[in-house]
Amino acid sequence: SLSIAAFLIILFDPSSVYDIGFWLSVCATLGIVLMRPAMDELFYKWQKPRKNKLLRSIYSVCKYFYGIISMSFAAFLFTLPVCYFAFGEISLIGIFSNFIFIPLATVLLVLCVLFIPFSFVPYLDEAISYFCAELAEFMIDAAHAVSDIKGVNASLNYPFSNAVFI
Repeated sequence: SLSIAAFLIILFDPSSVYDIGFWLSVCATLGIVLMRPAMDELFYKWQKPRKNKLLRSIYSVCKYFYGIISMSFAAFLFTLPVCYFAFGEISLIGIFSNFIFIPLATVLLVLCVLFIPFSFVPYLDEAISYFCAELAEFMIDAAHAVSDIKGVNASLNYPFSNAVFI
């Protein structure tokens, strides 16, 4: 599916070959598709508790956050070469920032899906669209704040520059 999607994108927009977003998306998706099943097997070696509801809840929460970290790690590894050639540095906070952005994006997607059936309900459609817009704006502001943190990028040209020049 990924190969077909990449082929179709290049077919309809040949200039996308020069787009860094295209390369990062394809590499991240490839990493997730290839590594995620092996990483999931590691988690599923732990037995899900059957009787204790509290332990089952904790297991579900751990599974959710394990999914975030495993997906982030897979995408991070496969986008390293592209980041090296395009930017000459990598973000060390990117994996951890997904703990913030993935749950927020999940809420945003649910709100957007809820907007469709409730778009005909007076005032509810405006409330949902308001919350979607506010959440999206908050996520953009948070992404800018995270990207402006000093010292979280490692230069691949000078690997120890952050440690030496702090």
